[in-house]
Amino acid sequence: MAETANHTLRSGLYRAAHGEPARVFESHDDAVRIEAYAFDFSMGEGQDLGYVLFTNGMSDRRMTLDEPAQLAFEAGEITPRAELAWYVRKPSPRYVGHLRWLAQFPFIDDTWIGSRHTVAMPEPLFERSELTAFFFLKPILKRHTRIAEAMRISGDPVELLVVHALTAPEYELKRDQGADAILDLFDAKGHALVLDERRGSYV
Repeated sequence: MAETANHTLRSGLYRAAHGEPARVFESHDDAVRIEAYAFDFSMGEGQDLGYVLFTNGMSDRRMTLDEPAQLAFEAGEITPRAELAWYVRKPSPRYVGHLRWLAQFPFIDDTWIGSRHTVAMPEPLFERSELTAFFFLKPILKRHTRIAEAMRISGDPVELLVVHALTAPEYELKRDQGADAILDLFDAKGHALVLDERRGSYV
C-alpha cells in the first residue's frame, strides 16, 4: 500500500507514544492497515506486557451522519472520522481481521460509529468464547487521549475509539439501560483494559 500524508501523520503520532511498531499488517484490498505496538499495561512496572493495535486509514473517509448526528457534528459534539485502538496480549491475525471489518463497517452500512456505540455479531467473536459484540469508548490513557487530540483530517477532528468486547447479556443490558449501565458494571467487576477472550459475562 502506498504511503500517504495521512498515514504518515497517524504513524508519527503512534510512534511518538510507543516507539517503532512491533508489526505492521498491510492491506492490499482497502486503505486501512493495522499497526501493532508493544505496550506495558502495568504502567511502567514491566510485569504486564501486551500490544495496542491501531487502525491507520479508516479516518481518510468521512462516515455518513444521519440528521441528528449531523446536528451534533455542527455543534462540535461528534466527528465523522475515527480510528480504532484495541488492547490485546498478542497481535493475532484474528484481531486484525476484526479490526479491518470494523474499520469498513460504517462504509458498508452507510452509517457511523462513535463512543458508547455497539456492534453485535451473529456468532461469538472467538472460538469457545462468550463475547459476541463490540463496544467503543474514548481512550482513558493520557498518551492515547493526546493522539486523538492531535489527529485532524481535512479540518475534521478524528476520534480514537477503543474497542471492548461484550457478551450477549451485556449487550442486551446496554441496549435496555444504556452505556452507563455497562460502565458501572465494568467498574464493579474490575474490567481489564486488555482483551480476555475467555472471560465470562458480568451479567
